[in-house]
Amino acid sequence: EEYGLLGSTAWWEKHADSPLLRRAAAYLNVDTGVSGTRFHASGTPSLGRVLAEALGAVPEPDGSGRSLAEAHWSEGQLMTLGSGSDYTAAIDHLGIPCLDMAFSPESGAPYGVYHSTFDSFEWMDSEGDPGFVRHVAMARLWGLVALRLAGDSFAFINAHLA
Repeated sequence: EEYGLLGSTAWWEKHADSPLLRRAAAYLNVDTGVSGTRFHASGTPSLGRVLAEALGAVPEPDGSGRSLAEAHWSEGQLMTLGSGSDYTAAIDHLGIPCLDMAFSPESGAPYGVYHSTFDSFEWMDSEGDPGFVRHVAMARLWGLVALRLAGDSFAFINAHLA
């Protein structure tokens, strides 16, 4: 991302008191939505249940008939958010729950053409996601998570009170 996340941090700071952010249920981040076939997500633990439910409703694009949840997810796989992306100021400064989702290479190798002259439609169509089937799956997943959060801004909270 950009040096020091200056642009996104400035945006979050400028709009922190806006009605939109004061009522925000979550921030859904997708920097590199698809660069391979392995799904993974990082996020605030309170968003784990809504993500798992949405994963169960989206078909795995490999034609196996499984859902994304069956193909890629088991309880507790929501990783901890780090830093270095546009969600950083949302969670660190404003306390807005965040979720970051991606399909990455099976090898776990970084997306080698990211922000390079080779990062193109042609590369994505031939190497990253031939047929753009995982892009469709990511759009469905993102949309379902957003719809579920919008439907009931408190339904997603997975907290157990003693």
